[in-house]
Amino acid sequence: GDCLTLPMPPKKGKTVAEAPAADAAAAPAEKAAEPIRITLWDFAAVKNNLEDRIKEAALKQTEGFTEDFTRTDIKLALSTIACLFALFGCYYGYVVPHPDCSIVVGICAFTYFAIVSYMTVHAMFFDPGVLLEANNKDTGSNMSLRTILPRFSSDLTAELTFVDKAGKAHSGARTWCVTEFFYADGEMATDRVDAAIQGLIHDTVTKKSD
Repeated sequence: GDCLTLPMPPKKGKTVAEAPAADAAAAPAEKAAEPIRITLWDFAAVKNNLEDRIKEAALKQTEGFTEDFTRTDIKLALSTIACLFALFGCYYGYVVPHPDCSIVVGICAFTYFAIVSYMTVHAMFFDPGVLLEANNKDTGSNMSLRTILPRFSSDLTAELTFVDKAGKAHSGARTWCVTEFFYADGEMATDRVDAAIQGLIHDTVTKKSD
């Protein structure tokens, strides 16, 4: 069920006491950075800011991995093609009178809606919540990270899949209450987010690939 834990009291000039000692070295950089503050009742703000921090932490803590934009590039290419078909259909229908333009406009409209429908179905059923895809070109390893935070829920789940150079996949998942990562005044406890992702990565990547 959903957690009922309240956000932590506002931070008073110090990092969270429960944060691992390994994160202490990052404390000066955290203090120098502008704190992330949001409205805790804004679901979109909570989700987007947490996902941004989780993605940043995952890349920072997996040495040698860089983000892979292949999937994003394919989506952009398909979107561009769909828009070009739509624009050409509008232009052709404008310069060529009806019904002479019907076949061409119909083909353009069908192609546009086919591409958009494919992308929608693919996003809903094949890569929902995919936050990060990364690879290590030196080792040939791949990593995929997705998050799940249902609307009206306070349970955040992160799922990590690591595929080593031999093609063997290791998966791990952890669920937290989002209130673990925020102070009552809306400031994000970035050290806690980093520690949580570090634990997930240790379980699924470091430990299982040793």
